[in-house]
Amino acid sequence: MNRAAEAERIAKMAGPQRGVFTRTDLQVILAERHPAAFTRRVQALIEARTLQRFSRGMYVRDGFDLPTLSQRLAPDSYVSFGDVLARHLVIGTRPTRQLLAAKAGRAHAYRGLGIEIVHVHIAPHLDFGHTTESGVRWADAEKATLDTLYFHLRGRRYPFDVYSDPAPCLCAHFSGRRSGGMCLAHVGKEGCTEDYGAPSKAGSLGRSVMR
Repeated sequence: MNRAAEAERIAKMAGPQRGVFTRTDLQVILAERHPAAFTRRVQALIEARTLQRFSRGMYVRDGFDLPTLSQRLAPDSYVSFGDVLARHLVIGTRPTRQLLAAKAGRAHAYRGLGIEIVHVHIAPHLDFGHTTESGVRWADAEKATLDTLYFHLRGRRYPFDVYSDPAPCLCAHFSGRRSGGMCLAHVGKEGCTEDYGAPSKAGSLGRSVMR
């Protein structure tokens, strides 16, 4: 297969792959079993700007989908935090070159092409509240809010203000159920009447964090 044909085949597969290719994907597409020959062919595709190398064994095309890349890097992770809050219009903006996700496994940060993907560690019993769409696991809005506030109390900072974006606070986007606890973002603050919800997993998390 010549370079033009290889580039055309990769371009054809870019849609279904959402612009993200693993080493295994490329070995199948190029039908190349010999490691040295495979490396040369991939390098030629990189030099021709058909592909870009994000990290070892992970390649992307222009316009690739960042959540898909995050999921391919760690299949047991789920996208959360600001990406989900912005998706649900809970906050107005999010970084376009950074993604935060969570997983029960070991925390890890991936950097390449001016992009940062951070997978934070959560306890296994907190791995809930997400669904899969187009191969990507997304937290729901309530779980993303819980994750955001949980890690905020442990020192993580975000490019949005958890106290005022949106007003009056992120907890206003809960379902309105009550458990008698104070809003986690406003522990030690006055003026917040929100809480962490009914006796559910979400409410239990809120109360456990405050102990």
